[in-house]
Amino acid sequence: MKPLFVARWTGSGKQVFAMFALALCAAVAQAQQSIGNTLTTNKALENNQMLESTNKNYKAVMQGDGNFVVYRAPSTFIWASGSNGPRAANGKLVMQGDGNVCITTAANGNVWCNFSNGPVGNYFLILRDSGDLEVYNGTPANTAAATLVWTTLLDPNYYANRYADLKQAFGSDARRLMDHWVVYGRFEGRSPKNGISDEGR
Repeated sequence: MKPLFVARWTGSGKQVFAMFALALCAAVAQAQQSIGNTLTTNKALENNQMLESTNKNYKAVMQGDGNFVVYRAPSTFIWASGSNGPRAANGKLVMQGDGNVCITTAANGNVWCNFSNGPVGNYFLILRDSGDLEVYNGTPANTAAATLVWTTLLDPNYYANRYADLKQAFGSDARRLMDHWVVYGRFEGRSPKNGISDEGR
């Protein structure tokens, strides 16, 4: 394997530093492999692979520490699964055929899921150009017929606390709050997250 660079100490210190910086950037790029913006049924995002939005402004990385994290380019934190730790380390993210997105390891099985499960069928996870992750029942080839079942656009705690009727009906049940916004709330113009109005998805 050829080295990324060879330091030639006959040059100036600035030249050597510039070569080192370029090599470091190349190593980081190699460490995070993009597979596009979509993960389909029974496909996996392996350790240090990522989804990348089509506009290249966002990436969702399956990190080696077990955390699945969305960043705005180059490295601004947007959202995380919060699953980092010894049990999830070196895990992979799977778009399951029941609609669940789960982080799994050989030793511990599923260590984190988003609880978007439904009837067995075709599902896909997509990273939008807005930085939102979304799960749909359907196929990317026919997105017009696909049904939204889960999104990081919704903050369940905010949603419940903003709307008293939902707080009374669902309490802090994140799954039921998600289901309500997906089926009803977004069409009623209810805000899914602090500072963000409905985007019509």
